Amino acid sequence: MNNKSKISTTDASSHIATILDRWENGETIDGAREDIPKDTSKRIKSATTKQYVDAISALQDLRKGITLGNYSVRELIDEGRR
Repeated sequence: MNNKSKISTTDASSHIATILDRWENGETIDGAREDIPKDTSKRIKSATTKQYVDAISALQDLRKGITLGNYSVRELIDEGRR
C-alpha cells in the first residue's frame, strides 16, 4: 500500500488515531495548513539487528586514532564553562 493523503491540521488534531493507523499501514501523509503544504510523513523500513551492529562498528572504526591530545574530558568540560 503506497497511497498518499493530504490532511489539514484541523483534521489531524481531530482524527489523530485514524491518521496514525493509516500511516502505520504504509500510507504517506502530507500535512497542510490553509492548503499550504507543511510536512510529509512516511513510514520507513525498520533496520535489522545486523544493520545496527554494522553501523555501530563503522562509527567505532571512525573513532580509531582520534584523541583529545593532552586534555582530559573533564578539562574540556571545565574550559567550556568559562
